[in-house]
Amino acid sequence: MSNLKEIGKNTQFPNNPINKKGAPKGKRVSTILKELLDVDISTFDKTKKGMNVNQALAVELLAMAFHSDNTPSEKINAIKTILERIEGKPQQSIEIGQAEQKVINIKPIHWVS
Repeated sequence: MSNLKEIGKNTQFPNNPINKKGAPKGKRVSTILKELLDVDISTFDKTKKGMNVNQALAVELLAMAFHSDNTPSEKINAIKTILERIEGKPQQSIEIGQAEQKVINIKPIHWVS
């Protein structure tokens, strides 16, 4: 059992010898992707010109929504994604009726020493 305690100490915070300085100081993938959205699309696809990656993604998404070869579910997913980007995701409300309410009895704990 004491061996497990010693192994566990190496992974505990704040004195973790493996990761003392925290996360690496380089850029995160999400940051790099956000920066690449402003790059000209011809950098990645020579057949497309005159728009950045962000605009090209929007065009592709719109094409998916209206392309005749796509299945109805693919079209719906594309349309749903477009609307969620424009309008935001709809809020979901949770209603609790009278029949679902329950009383919770809390009993005091008596500590024994």
